[in-house]
Amino acid sequence: MERASKDHFGRASLRDEHIHRYQLAARVARGFVVDCACGIGYASELIADQAEVEAYLGIDPSFDAIEYAVENFSGERVRFEYGTLEKNSCGHSSIDTFLMFETLEHTTNPKDALKNIRDCLKQDGLLIGSVPSAEYEALCESTYGPNPFHLQRFTKEQIAEILGQHFDAVRIFSMEFVLGSLFQRVSDGLADHAEIAPPLPPAYEFGIAGSIIFIAGSEERVEEAIHKIGTGKIFLQSIPKAILDREEVKPIRAAMQSMEALIRERDEAISGQARMLEERWSAMQSMEALIRERDEAIIEQQKLLEKRPTVTEAMRGLFSALRASFQHRVGRVLGKKW
Repeated sequence: MERASKDHFGRASLRDEHIHRYQLAARVARGFVVDCACGIGYASELIADQAEVEAYLGIDPSFDAIEYAVENFSGERVRFEYGTLEKNSCGHSSIDTFLMFETLEHTTNPKDALKNIRDCLKQDGLLIGSVPSAEYEALCESTYGPNPFHLQRFTKEQIAEILGQHFDAVRIFSMEFVLGSLFQRVSDGLADHAEIAPPLPPAYEFGIAGSIIFIAGSEERVEEAIHKIGTGKIFLQSIPKAILDREEVKPIRAAMQSMEALIRERDEAISGQARMLEERWSAMQSMEALIRERDEAIIEQQKLLEKRPTVTEAMRGLFSALRASFQHRVGRVLGKKW
């Protein structure tokens, strides 16, 4: 999914993967925040609601997305405009926090894009963003097919290397949308600490099954951000698996029911065609019987026509004999009288 639309937000499995990144960013965002590839603007409320955030600017290369964001999320401290990583209205050293989630992989020249971001950020500005890991890209390609919109692939080493060319400090994390079991107290409140047990082997044989999250900027600002986020694992809760399955299975079931209806219509049409063929075959057989009767009648007529000369000649002979006999009788009668 290249952009979270309002339709996608009806499915928590698609919504939460995007929202979780912004939940992390909300912990460290401050001052003037720019969100590149903001899409329809759904994260603006989450970011702008933070006490340390003074203003939010969302930019996106889709005019339709920006139009929707302006109509639904614009406010006194929130605005949106068309723009990209390479071309936007951000001035030199004007931004406190720059967000760019799942964006850099769409660029033709990531190094130039990062150089432009560094130029827009203040000296103590912070960049927080993400890219799909190369392993995750390969996994998705084998599952869903090639993604023509992703022009770049990054390993954690590659993204750290190009970020290091423009920023003093870089920290790399991973974020994977995974299934698990949530254990918590329900009788008298939640526990005061959380533990995330390691996955059972074989864990992730293909590496990071999700996004590489990066935080970059001055050493002081990055350390400040790390302190706010924490150094341990964080579990950002989504929805129960049964609801996830319902959301995933329901459209599939509807599609299957629709397909079954089409199959029934097809079978009915085939049955109708079979009946038509049977009727046609019966009609053809009746026609063949009529043709045979016609042929037999023609043959009989031909036989009669063949016999006609003989009959005609016999009738002529008979007529001649009768005439001669008649004339003889008449002659005798007339001769005797006279």
